[in-house]
Amino acid sequence: MSRGAVWTSANTINCLETNVDVKGEDEVIDNGLMGQCNVSLIENISDQQQSQECESFNVVDAMPAVGMRFKNYEALYNFYHAYAKKTGFPIRKRSSRKGNDGMTRSVTMTCGREGNREKRSKKNLNAQPTMQLGCTAQITATVDIEGACTISVVNLEHNHGLSPSKARTWRCNRKVPNHVKRRLEVNDAAGIPLHKSFNSTVVEAGGYDNLTFLEKDFRNYVEQVRRVKICAGEAMAIQAYFQKLQAQCDVHKQQMDELARKLQWRGLKKVAERGLHLEAIQV
Repeated sequence: MSRGAVWTSANTINCLETNVDVKGEDEVIDNGLMGQCNVSLIENISDQQQSQECESFNVVDAMPAVGMRFKNYEALYNFYHAYAKKTGFPIRKRSSRKGNDGMTRSVTMTCGREGNREKRSKKNLNAQPTMQLGCTAQITATVDIEGACTISVVNLEHNHGLSPSKARTWRCNRKVPNHVKRRLEVNDAAGIPLHKSFNSTVVEAGGYDNLTFLEKDFRNYVEQVRRVKICAGEAMAIQAYFQKLQAQCDVHKQQMDELARKLQWRGLKKVAERGLHLEAIQV
């Protein structure tokens, strides 16, 4: 925990000395009472100051602790994401609970290896690797009516190894920057192969370790752009094709309706003729 940020969840603390000094960067509390010392000065810090303390929190050295307060969910996520990336494990949002008014009241973020994968086959000879290892590391935060988040539950124990060097390969840490996307679109329109565009990006970044994405993300974005990118002529051709299908369907529907009417009329005619024949036999 960095200096200048004091987190407490109780109204009083026990002091064993006559003169107690609780020093920080912003204020000094001097209480000469033995036994219990009132920390009301700390509790009277405004929510705005506490939010500013969370924003200026040194995420490199800080660890999640009960009582930490953040101005919104985004600030809480950024803090836990930075801690997880430095420590060496992926994270994900597991669940959130809403009140009767529809507003979020609590949110839980867990390690990406939380849970256990269900085995569909008991005799699996070629088992595939999975990230889910039943890890219980998580944090839970309550959300007040102003949207501020306060950490209420913290569990930092993992049942697996931690690897900060592999943090960039996890999905929660991968992102293709906007300038790389723009250059990729231009290179693809110019006919430059994808592997050459990716290699030039690696050289510009100074190596694979400095990239925030993988080659798979690179290629997936190109395929997405190609699917979405439809020229005006292609759009008109697709529209004409569907209009042709619609016209054919209308003609086919009319033909089927006419055939059904003919069959219905023939059936009624045969029933009527059979009825007259039976009456003649009875007479």
